[in-house]
Amino acid sequence: MQTQEWYRERVSAPSLSDADKSVIRADWKQVTGKDFTASFNARCPNCHHDAAILILRTMNKQENGGYILKRGVAFRYKGKVYTADNITAPAAEWYISQDLKHRDDFEVLAKDYDEYEMVSFNRKEE
Repeated sequence: MQTQEWYRERVSAPSLSDADKSVIRADWKQVTGKDFTASFNARCPNCHHDAAILILRTMNKQENGGYILKRGVAFRYKGKVYTADNITAPAAEWYISQDLKHRDDFEVLAKDYDEYEMVSFNRKEE
């Protein structure tokens, strides 16, 4: 997954290279869970720019706190169901704290939970 800065540069670029288009297609699949060709008309001249804008918009959601939940994963926190579309930092942190294996349900984590696992494990032994 490319950075927000990379996407900002591509969105404002007058044209995209074949390598850029390939990266956008791969990231589109990762972000939406859908194949790029299924989401855009094959004859659309601006589909890669449009996809880059939508990916950047998804990445810019500040309320997610740096967490990106994988597509297809959902959980309930404080009476609300959270998915990749509405994840928040408090909900993500609560979900991971329930079981550290839930880290695998995220594309991107805002924190390094490997250190947390060692601290938690050491406390259980005491």
